[in-house]
Amino acid sequence: MIRSKAEACRILGVGILATKDEIKSAYKNMAKRFHPDALGGSKEQYYIAREAYEFLMNGTQIDAGRILGTTPDMKRRREEEDAYARWFEKQRAEHLQQQMQKEQEEEMLRKKQKEEYDKAMEAINAIRVAEAIKALIREDKK
Repeated sequence: MIRSKAEACRILGVGILATKDEIKSAYKNMAKRFHPDALGGSKEQYYIAREAYEFLMNGTQIDAGRILGTTPDMKRRREEEDAYARWFEKQRAEHLQQQMQKEQEEEMLRKKQKEEYDKAMEAINAIRVAEAIKALIREDKK
């Protein structure tokens, strides 16, 4: 936040006795140089220059910290958002872990059921073979 006319003049690179036209010209040059959309632009420098310009032209202050999101409230809010993002990521990771464990358990159950099915089919086939052999033996006896 700009606190004095001297500070605002120093930021724009003009003398303390600069005219409004000189201030405007200095601001335009800095705005072109530091505009965030310009090559090599700096969002922070742009808003600081804008704050200095507003201070000198209107005698009012705009808070570059508010614009850039660096006020204490915004920092606190950003910290809260970061904490929520960390919590959410932890919850997501736990959910994925539980989901993977459930899938592994289901896969083991399917494998066990298939083994039991295969054993049952072997027994059924053995019984069928035994019955076929008995039938053949009976036919031979006739």
